[in-house]
Amino acid sequence: MNWITTRSLAATPAQAGVVTVPAPSPDFLPGSTQLSNLVAGVEYLALLVLVAAMAWFAVEWAIAQHTNNPYHTQSGKVGFMRAAGAAVLVGSASALIDFFFRVGGQIR
Repeated sequence: MNWITTRSLAATPAQAGVVTVPAPSPDFLPGSTQLSNLVAGVEYLALLVLVAAMAWFAVEWAIAQHTNNPYHTQSGKVGFMRAAGAAVLVGSASALIDFFFRVGGQIR
């Protein structure tokens, strides 16, 4: 038997009526290692762009505050906070996905 057959046999319903679902594994699909590396690379690039955006908006905020320009001061504050929030979300994405996966696995 090949590994797909053994995995599907392991996922058949048990005699007591309880369905066992195999845990997600990168072994199920070919190319999953490359896909995982691609996602990690995209996450890295997103964090770089967000740090650059935070620096840009911080400079805008500082210059506008120094020149008493309320419109650009507010724009710099909002842009900085949005970039910081997005960086927190990108950085914690894997932990959030893992948390909700575990919560969803407890639903019966």
